[in-house]
Amino acid sequence: RNRIQSADEDLKKAGDVCNINELFSCGENQVCVQLQPDNNMGQCQCLQGYDKQDDGVIISLFRQLHTIYVRQSM
Repeated sequence: RNRIQSADEDLKKAGDVCNINELFSCGENQVCVQLQPDNNMGQCQCLQGYDKQDDGVIISLFRQLHTIYVRQSM
């Protein structure tokens, strides 16, 4: 039985190992950061201004702070 794979299934999450030569190999709002100068392998990390939540979702720090502020205002 053939199964169609969604584009999101191939994307890595923050903290996953990635190859710096593969463009867009990490998930949205992430970048592959080289760990050693002589190795093409790296680690997916959040872009500046983003943070990984406990559930692994990458969210804008501005949005995260706004959500906390709204919750505290209620």
